[in-house]
Amino acid sequence: MNKIYFTTKNKLLFNTIKSIFEDIGFCEITDKPEANIPVLKENKNNFTIDKLVFSKPLCIRNIVGKNIFENTFSFLDFVVNKKTRKISFNEKSTQLTQIEFDLLKVLYNAKDGLSLNDILKDVLDYSSISQSKTSATHIYNLRKKLNMLSGRSNIIIFENDKYKLNKD
Repeated sequence: MNKIYFTTKNKLLFNTIKSIFEDIGFCEITDKPEANIPVLKENKNNFTIDKLVFSKPLCIRNIVGKNIFENTFSFLDFVVNKKTRKISFNEKSTQLTQIEFDLLKVLYNAKDGLSLNDILKDVLDYSSISQSKTSATHIYNLRKKLNMLSGRSNIIIFENDKYKLNKD
């Protein structure tokens, strides 16, 4: 696999780009400069790869086929790939199940949090409150994966009878 060197002061940006390039299988992004490997350069609204290997600069938008950030969302230092359901934190990553991904996405978009009943309806497509143990299990599993990646236990919090994603 080809390597491309990219450095930025924004660690979240570096991890996002690294995750995307690895997911599409284009190349490996490294923050260690090596001789004779292309350099990914950050421009105003774009990224280009220098001429070391390619005959002309290539825009990542053209390589991927669309803006690379349309397929991801991020919070704290997590980067979530919507297409592959892979979540990354620094150098670690794991795969989310479809339900875990849907739950995380709904929590990410919920401003005031979600009750168990909301999760049953919006994420699990259940209508009976008797299934609340199922919701709690999925929340537990998602919390466990987020904790495993980051070492933080307070990413999904429960307050005022609602589950919220702690984005601070």
